[in-house]
Amino acid sequence: MKRRLIPILLGATLLCGTGQAQVPKDQLIKVLYWIATHPSEGDLSALGELPAVCLDVQPPDDAEMIHERIGIYAMKLLGRLTGKIK
Repeated sequence: MKRRLIPILLGATLLCGTGQAQVPKDQLIKVLYWIATHPSEGDLSALGELPAVCLDVQPPDDAEMIHERIGIYAMKLLGRLTGKIK
């Protein structure tokens, strides 16, 4: 699987359909940890696929801000999944 597709698949899993994660929790934790610790390694071309995962928004133009947010959101969701954040 291409790394650039991970955020798309994660978003589709979490945001569309039933809203229930279709990825086993242990795998989701590993993916979120990797994203949180490597936020600038992703390919931002995946942002063009947001409408495919039920999001009708335009991403910001600032790539550095996008990478920063990716790391923050991954850490936040990881904290919630592991019970460290309520």
